[in-house]
Amino acid sequence: MSQPRSPLVHSGPRRPLLGALAIVGVGILALTTAMSITQAASAVPAPSNSTVASGTDGLNYVALGDSYAAGYGIDPSTFAPVPGCGQSTLNYPHQVATELGLELTDVSCSAALTSNITTTPQETVAGTAPIQLGALSADTDVVSLTIGGNDIGFSSIAASCIALSPVGPLLLDQSSYSCAAGLATNPLVLDGLENLAGSVVSTLSAVKQAAPNAKIFVVGYPAITPDPANIPLTPTGCFTSAFVDALPGGIVGPYTLNSFPFTTVDTAALHTLENTLDGIIHAATLASDATYVEAISGSIGHSACEEPEDAYLNGLTFSAFDPVAGAPTLAAGALHPNLTGATYLASILGENVRAAFPDTTATPTPTATPTETATAIPTETAIPSAEPTATETPAPTATATPTGTATPTAEPTATPAPSPTAIPSETPTAGPTGTPSSEPTSPATAAPVPTTTTLPPTPVPPIAPTLTLSDTTLTAGSTVTISASGFTAFETGTIWVHSTPFKLAEVTADANGSVTATVKIPQTLATGTHRLELRMAAAGSLWSDITITAAESTTAKLAATGVDIATPLLGGMIVIALGGLVLALARRRNQTSPHSTDSL
Repeated sequence: MSQPRSPLVHSGPRRPLLGALAIVGVGILALTTAMSITQAASAVPAPSNSTVASGTDGLNYVALGDSYAAGYGIDPSTFAPVPGCGQSTLNYPHQVATELGLELTDVSCSAALTSNITTTPQETVAGTAPIQLGALSADTDVVSLTIGGNDIGFSSIAASCIALSPVGPLLLDQSSYSCAAGLATNPLVLDGLENLAGSVVSTLSAVKQAAPNAKIFVVGYPAITPDPANIPLTPTGCFTSAFVDALPGGIVGPYTLNSFPFTTVDTAALHTLENTLDGIIHAATLASDATYVEAISGSIGHSACEEPEDAYLNGLTFSAFDPVAGAPTLAAGALHPNLTGATYLASILGENVRAAFPDTTATPTPTATPTETATAIPTETAIPSAEPTATETPAPTATATPTGTATPTAEPTATPAPSPTAIPSETPTAGPTGTPSSEPTSPATAAPVPTTTTLPPTPVPPIAPTLTLSDTTLTAGSTVTISASGFTAFETGTIWVHSTPFKLAEVTADANGSVTATVKIPQTLATGTHRLELRMAAAGSLWSDITITAAESTTAKLAATGVDIATPLLGGMIVIALGGLVLALARRRNQTSPHSTDSL
């Protein structure tokens, strides 16, 4: 996973219609032309259209969503709903429609926000896509949707975390060696996460109104970054440089194909953000009574950290250096599902759609074809003895195998007639109910019972880490107890206070993944609002705002206890005054004494 990856030399874009992020100098991203990333060999079996489930055949299917639904970077393009959407003919909606015999209307568009689903037409580099909700109607049977990542600006967040080495600095801010702390305090990220649940719920409500008879499936995002268990235990972790040569010259190329230019600390921070995003969308989906198709758990070992042949997502590739912008441009499909990843998403969505629309066609019960049943050869009492006695059935002089009715051929003597059980006959066969029947039949064949695939319950999102403080209004020099949970057992971390970063303590989670620590607020911390941050190695950062107030004076503290402080103060002043008077009198007596100066 951490082996050097292939260099890629480019002098120009491959696809002029698809936008890409251009890094201007070291701080500006702009949309520009890009190329498609070569797809990794498929590790997930592609859906087959050799058989179509009759329960879904002919249903009207509308696909909504952003670039993960559109298949951004996967050739060839549908050029729908407008060319600038970067929609692929091999995205997961097209694969599912082919597999299940659905009539597809795909209006997914790269870079879409929740507002582009419901209220706002989407401007792209090549055309304006109409509101996606317009594709729905009362005739719609199936709706799929992937949305939310652009509402929190995930692509820009990932771009801000690109590092120049396994330990930094960052490409866009070379004074910083990690983006993790910035993610924890970035108001755009925090506001985006805070508002996302409401946006998703509102979007799903609008979808339900526009398609009242449809079953709605929200497809989650696959794992872009690995969890700690899938990060290589090496000094470099997943890191592979985006640049073949060291900066500054390397910025003009050549570039590494499918690189993963993120430090281990920032990889963990990005993964925590992914889990938070997934949990919010999952909860909003369940609250909206729609079906959530969880994608992270099945792809966690196939993130962009993996080698291309094992990854479900492309790594990061710069396509060319733009001399006008003075920066390289990102290739189309960077950190997006490759063809293997699109097929994975199609497979998990297809399973859920099949379960929602089972095949109700009755299966006829097969009719058994009658066959001849071999007649059993009688033994013992069925063959009469040659010497009949008073209690035996006469037998022929020669022993013969009975046939037909198996009646003996010898003349019996005047003895009692043979018992009916002594006369062999065709062996009766049992009918279906177990009643003997003279008609030979074949053994009963059980009719096959139709089976329905039962899907495992949708995984519940992991419990998000939480943090609480014993108090949020403090004074400089006071102490506060931090309690937090939801971490990996024995995960390490540090406690910081901002605005000027100051490390207060190092901590380690217990076996239950909980942290409890009491720290002292620095005496030098100014009054006002500050941020207390718990920064964990894998889970990233949690924080809480605190207010530092001026320390109370001793007089105020005594007053707060209800003690009358005027009396002791007056008493102290009287004592001081009397002491001064005594000293003055003693000094005068010394001056008037006859031995005060003459004795010298």
